Amino acid sequence: MEDAGGELLETMRTLMADETFAAALTASEELTAQIMAWAESMDAQPLYTRVYPYPELDAALSYVNEGEALPLSDAARAYLAPQIVQTLCAQASAQRGAMYLAAANALRVEEWYALPENFEDCVLVYDFGDVAFAVSLRQETVAGTEAVRAEGCVCAPEIREILANIAVPQEEIQAAEG
Repeated sequence: MEDAGGELLETMRTLMADETFAAALTASEELTAQIMAWAESMDAQPLYTRVYPYPELDAALSYVNEGEALPLSDAARAYLAPQIVQTLCAQASAQRGAMYLAAANALRVEEWYALPENFEDCVLVYDFGDVAFAVSLRQETVAGTEAVRAEGCVCAPEIREILANIAVPQEEIQAAEG
């Protein structure tokens, strides 16, 4: 599924390199400048890519709520589970301040892929130093067909620590590999 993550990363790089796109998304010179700085950083190869298991909802919510477990209804759990990675990315970006969060919040892409054999839900994190690109990959059923939903978002690099506190990375791919 690294190919799916790479495709979403290239889509995001293309969008971010378009200054008019960034300006239209943000309507703020400061936010546009932040996005353009990230685009420049992300133009290079990632420092490394890590693969994490998809976070368990309870563990992720406990982390976000500083160790406090929240009793959620089934409807709330069903709503939150598919977007918990984006919630964690927002949490990481918020640690850097409102401007960082506002700029990152606008930078999301998604795509659907055929379900490969032996697929397990996971998160890919491409690390560029001052910015990261996180891609959640989840198996979902769409119109009776099993598929993989890939959602990528730009976020603060602190997403690495957040995910590492929830689950041990499954794999690390050095930048030299590709």
